[in-house]
Amino acid sequence: MRWSMAHLGAAVATLLSAAPASALLVWQGDARIVSVTPACKGAASERRKIGEGTVLRSILRPRNLSDNGPDTRVSFLHDGQANFVLFLPGGAPTGTAAGWGSGHDAIIVANKGVPYGGFRLQPASPSAGTDFIELTGEIEDFMFIPGCTVRFSAGYTQRF
Repeated sequence: MRWSMAHLGAAVATLLSAAPASALLVWQGDARIVSVTPACKGAASERRKIGEGTVLRSILRPRNLSDNGPDTRVSFLHDGQANFVLFLPGGAPTGTAAGWGSGHDAIIVANKGVPYGGFRLQPASPSAGTDFIELTGEIEDFMFIPGCTVRFSAGYTQRF
C-alpha cells in the first residue's frame, strides 16, 4: 500500500494526540520563506516550487522540555504533500541535522544529513509557560531538493 502525505499526517496526529498532555511540549504555526536559491524554483509543477513568500505549516519541539529530548525538532509541510523534518543535534544554531520525511515525489527519506545555519529561537530558552516562539534560520537541500537553500521566519503558538 502506498502512503500519501494525508496518511502520514493522520498517523503523526494520532501519535501526538495519544500521548499524555504533559509528555510533549509542542508549538505549531507557519513558516514563511524569506529567500531561496534558483534550484528551489526549478520544479516543473507549480505545486512543487518553493519561492519567496511561500508559507508552510510547521511544528516545533524545543529541546530539553518535558519529554522532548535533547534535540530540537522542527518540521515543515508544503502544500499538503511534502513533509520535511529536522532533528537539530543538541538544539545547536548551526550544524548538520538529521533530516527525514517525504518529498514531493512521495519518496520517503530517512536520516539524511542536512546542513543548516543561523537558527535563532526567540525566546532563546522557551519554557512550558511560553505562549509564542519565533524561529529563523537557513536550510540547505530544503524539502530534499538538491541545491535548494532557503531562509525562513516562523511563528508558533503552543498547542495544548
